[in-house]
Amino acid sequence: MNIASKLRSNGLTATRSRVVLFHLLIENPQGLTAEDMYVLLAGKEKISIGSIYRILVDLENHGLIKRIFYGKNKSIYKSADQRVGINIFDSKTGLSVLFHDENINKKLEKILEDLPPDIIGLELTLYKQ
Repeated sequence: MNIASKLRSNGLTATRSRVVLFHLLIENPQGLTAEDMYVLLAGKEKISIGSIYRILVDLENHGLIKRIFYGKNKSIYKSADQRVGINIFDSKTGLSVLFHDENINKKLEKILEDLPPDIIGLELTLYKQ
């Protein structure tokens, strides 16, 4: 299913801005902040930071993305298709890097299967000084 179809099937109009942001999150499985998206799109797409935040709220409210909180004012957004994820968050730089280990991911999937069915995802964040 393409991005525009996925947006429409989840009750959203497939505007260019929504398609672009959702595509950006799918292409960056480690997740991105709203500011990261703004910087990545600068000069390519005409979209304000306020519009980015509004679109992210729409996508989150329709279950297409998930928001992971890091501290008071820091959030990373990821595609909701990822059931489990491991990130290493560098507290000095504020950057989040995807960590992938097939063995650990399988264990996290098993833990998720053993949880109640309304628990739909599991995020593990490792913090680096």
